[in-house]
Amino acid sequence: MKDCFIVVHRNFAEGADAYAYWSEDDAKKSINEDVATVVKSLTEEGYEPTTLRDACDGVDVYVADSDIYYEWNIFRSSIR
Repeated sequence: MKDCFIVVHRNFAEGADAYAYWSEDDAKKSINEDVATVVKSLTEEGYEPTTLRDACDGVDVYVADSDIYYEWNIFRSSIR
């Protein structure tokens, strides 16, 4: 068995998806790139997004008083 890291992404408009990485650093990099893209897009559309990061490598981006919400989490798993 070998460790892997699964990024689970959810948002109101598109639902959920997941990506697997061998490296935890690659998983974190992927999340940071996605967050930057979403924040840039929302800002360009005139929204004021809020970004929350938790201690367990989770990130939420949302726009207050709207249904705009994005969530990313990393889960450690194993693969054969």
